[in-house]
Amino acid sequence: MPVSLSITRTTGIEREFKEYLPEKFKDLEISSEMINKVNKAREALCFRDLSKRISALPALYYDDFYEHYLQHGDISLTLKSMADKCIF
Repeated sequence: MPVSLSITRTTGIEREFKEYLPEKFKDLEISSEMINKVNKAREALCFRDLSKRISALPALYYDDFYEHYLQHGDISLTLKSMADKCIF
């Protein structure tokens, strides 16, 4: 059952995160993916522009979200800060 809980929570974050993006980015597809890095895998929100077939857009890592949330204790501030990091 933990897998379904993870999917539900991630889907909610994807939807909520879109609310903080500038209007021109709201049509991007956002998905949660495991990205293999040196020595470990990291879970991230990944962005794709399906109209341009571009997938080389930024990935925002969940552990960065979590660290920001621990420092500030405000999920809205955390999502806004992470959205501000999106430079397309």
